[in-house]
Amino acid sequence: MFKELAYNFLLKLASIIHSNIDSKVIFYHDIHNQTSYCDFSTPLDVFKMHIETIKKANFEIVNKISKKQSQVLIQFDDGYKGIFDCITYIESEKIPVEIFIITNNIGKKNYLSEQELKYLDSSDLVKLSSHSHTHKRLSHCDLNTISEEIEISKSILESICHTEINSICYPFGLFSDEVVRSCKMAGYTNQYSSLPGSYFDPFLDQVYRRNLVQSASKNELRLILLGANYIFKKRYLKQHYKK
Repeated sequence: MFKELAYNFLLKLASIIHSNIDSKVIFYHDIHNQTSYCDFSTPLDVFKMHIETIKKANFEIVNKISKKQSQVLIQFDDGYKGIFDCITYIESEKIPVEIFIITNNIGKKNYLSEQELKYLDSSDLVKLSSHSHTHKRLSHCDLNTISEEIEISKSILESICHTEINSICYPFGLFSDEVVRSCKMAGYTNQYSSLPGSYFDPFLDQVYRRNLVQSASKNELRLILLGANYIFKKRYLKQHYKK
């Protein structure tokens, strides 16, 4: 209880010190109504509350951030099946989402099948992107392994979607200078980390920041939208980035 109170106080203070309405990327791992496919899935009712909170904060949910302020891009990591189970809500509310797929897990238990991916890809609201092939810690891999992980994933997704795949997010949020260079050479023009902060404050001028909100309360999400996560930038950088 004390830790929770201290955390909320810290967020509140940070949202005042670093107050902004910059456009931001937020991300989850999955959402579910009845069946949960992973331990960190967000209940659909909570996700609905998040959508209401975003709108009440006067942020626009978009499929691509184009404005400096007041836009939100929603992403999901790994490619669990819950997003497919909840697609009716997403379509009814016209909520654009981007899903990062671990291609080696396609069709495995709890993960989206190729058929489900094709159905999602047919929607104007859903964008499919890469989360590598086997979800290795890329910053711990040699160059050949990095290239295999990102290129195989890209090839598989392009064969499913019949369109260029140009976005990737790093497994576990871990990356290095070599990972960034390799992804760029492979044709990924959009690279996403787990570093918190604003969209138009990319690390190394090309690695976009994202804010994990899957367990956020209404107040916590509101504070994150107002810049509270800025306080964790150095901590996450130390944990996730390797030169």
